[in-house]
Amino acid sequence: MIKISPVGTTAVLTCGLKPTQKNKDRGRLGEGAGECRFSLGEATLGACWKDDRITAELSFENGIYVREVMLCFHYRSPKPNSSLAVWTESFAGDIGWPSKKSSGSGSWAYWFSESPDSEGLFFRLFPGNEYPVSFKRNAYSKTLSVTWLVNREFASGEKAKLSDIGLKRGLLPNLTASWRREWKLSGSRELPDDRRRGWFDTGEAESPKELREILSCFRGNKIPLDWYAIGPQYASETGDWLIPKEPFRDRMGAAARTVSEHNFIPGLRFAPFLVSRKSSIVRKNRDWLVKSAGGSLLIAAPYGPDGEKCHILDVTNPNVAEHLERTLLVMRDQWGIRAFFAERMNEIAVPGIRFSNGISPCGLVHTASSLIRKALGNRVLLTATDIPLLAASEIWDARAVSSVKTESLKRKDLISAASALLNRAEWNGISWLNASGPIPMALFKPNADAASCTARDAVVLSSGLISLTGDPRDADEQTVENLKKSLEMFSSCRKGRVVLVPAAGKDRKETLIARNDRGWVALFNLSGKKQGISLQKDTLKTSLGVTKSISAGDGAVFNSPEIHVTLAPWGHRLFNG
Repeated sequence: MIKISPVGTTAVLTCGLKPTQKNKDRGRLGEGAGECRFSLGEATLGACWKDDRITAELSFENGIYVREVMLCFHYRSPKPNSSLAVWTESFAGDIGWPSKKSSGSGSWAYWFSESPDSEGLFFRLFPGNEYPVSFKRNAYSKTLSVTWLVNREFASGEKAKLSDIGLKRGLLPNLTASWRREWKLSGSRELPDDRRRGWFDTGEAESPKELREILSCFRGNKIPLDWYAIGPQYASETGDWLIPKEPFRDRMGAAARTVSEHNFIPGLRFAPFLVSRKSSIVRKNRDWLVKSAGGSLLIAAPYGPDGEKCHILDVTNPNVAEHLERTLLVMRDQWGIRAFFAERMNEIAVPGIRFSNGISPCGLVHTASSLIRKALGNRVLLTATDIPLLAASEIWDARAVSSVKTESLKRKDLISAASALLNRAEWNGISWLNASGPIPMALFKPNADAASCTARDAVVLSSGLISLTGDPRDADEQTVENLKKSLEMFSSCRKGRVVLVPAAGKDRKETLIARNDRGWVALFNLSGKKQGISLQKDTLKTSLGVTKSISAGDGAVFNSPEIHVTLAPWGHRLFNG
């Protein structure tokens, strides 16, 4: 059994914007050790390991900007590190797996044990946290680090209670299910079934004429969609969302009506907290933007069709809140937009100087999310991308946690998206909705490779909301037919609750058996090597709840005591059970 040693625990405080410095201290903190105080320069960290949780509090002698706080524990195990299994959650994007890797890192929750099927030690974050937590294990030094992301300024004499860390021992399925129930009680939203399928415009509709052509193509091919979202290319500059380019000047209301006339909910995809360096906000209201330690404006990665570098709006500034509320109300009431897709939401909490510097990272995300929901009300669809998992979970209708870049259909990106969506499916209907990032139409082409088909069907099987991109005017007949079949299958599987079982004796990252609550069973090979999987009736019954024969898409029925299936690299096989 793995045990955390109280001997040699290290605390590290990272402070300052740029440059940063680290203050360290060692003490005795671990299982059975009780309380310990660490002297970290201008700050003191008081921590307590008691029963089923770790509590920690910072106190400050002088004012200081804190980036993060880390506690590094040593652990003991009778088994070699190569045999330990690790499971993690993460902020967004990829997810950790129970595997035999020498190290593992993740956020929000972390479990490790001697094997995937034995009892392990489970660290978890509780609902209502202020400071996100990440975990990292170093197999060579046998240490596990717990890091709180702080990213805020503190005044002299101030105290700050860090997020509590829960501790339990047990089997992974039981612990994760219990943890998710805790988050469900903190609040959830129900997304209507008629808002789960949609299309993102990624620059194809550069004029009202092209918009009508695209929408007519959907109607002519009878592609079943619920909403269509106009892309950010309509705006003159990123951030100047109420100043459309010439083709859409004074025509955004007409564009939304055109979408409605084609029986789709009109939507808009944009980054509400990014502003281009050429925008009117930068020229007129530089004090609205997040700044560096030296007073210059922070620069975010490029956004929008022109790839212009951007600055970041300061959500703590009352003028920014008023500006954003006014912008959203025009979009909803004057233009008629009813589905809003907020991108790059992670930029809200970057380290920097703000109007108010005493708000935690989760507090910034929650403030921004609440501002958007309050302005728009509960009758619109709100979806966020690039937002930390479990942050403001009661506000958003859906979150896209993994995306496929339309300009790069690499195998590793496709498989990463497939694995993230599959493993996040258990969150559907609990405290947020697992949404796919924009899936390019190229995945539905007749010549799509095994990785493309695997990612496509993983999305269909496990997502709660599906979004697609591309120009339907370029699609041939077979691509349209494949797309329609996938959307029809998605409709039958839209609840997306998936039971996952690792193939016997295998690393779960390589082979995976999944069963959707609508009766679909899928075998996934998430590696670049050919993999064989054996399905036994007992395993199907006890682990997946399959009690009848399962049939493949080619009409073959498997009802023998044991089924052997060989999967191509990055390939999969679908069954109906």
